[in-house]
Amino acid sequence: MLLRRRLLRGLPRARRSRGRDPAGEDPEHGGLVQGAPDAMAEEMSPRPFLRPITSEWLFRHPRYLRYMVREFSCLFIGGYTLLLVAGLKSLSEGRAAYEAFLEGLRSPAGIAFHVLALAFATYHSITWFNLTPKALPLQLGEAFVPDVAISGAHFALWGVLSLALLYFAGAF
Repeated sequence: MLLRRRLLRGLPRARRSRGRDPAGEDPEHGGLVQGAPDAMAEEMSPRPFLRPITSEWLFRHPRYLRYMVREFSCLFIGGYTLLLVAGLKSLSEGRAAYEAFLEGLRSPAGIAFHVLALAFATYHSITWFNLTPKALPLQLGEAFVPDVAISGAHFALWGVLSLALLYFAGAF
């Protein structure tokens, strides 16, 4: 509707779709005279309009910032994956190499990386579980399953699997 108003803003009332101007009617053909011939001859620019974007665009709305933090969290998850692969490689090289790898993980930098990776993995998981009902709505019969039920099932399964992992790791 807004686009239609912008397009019609410059036209006289008679040339709009609902207005009729008896002076503009063609009595021979029973219709209206062709309107705005000079507008048809106007040449368009071949380049699309690109709105300038500042480097602080993500700070304008909190949802932009949350989205960028979520995307940034993937770097820590990928880094942790590479760390696990390096651990497997050192494990395959023997006991001494694996002990050296574990000693590196006990350093302050290793602990800080693990804390950051855990925080970002938790944030990533929470935002993913909250996004799931919007990306994959479930329909039972005619009604959709509520978003809270879908997210709640994900969080419950996450908790059960975490507790099972801790149990089998010997934490309990």
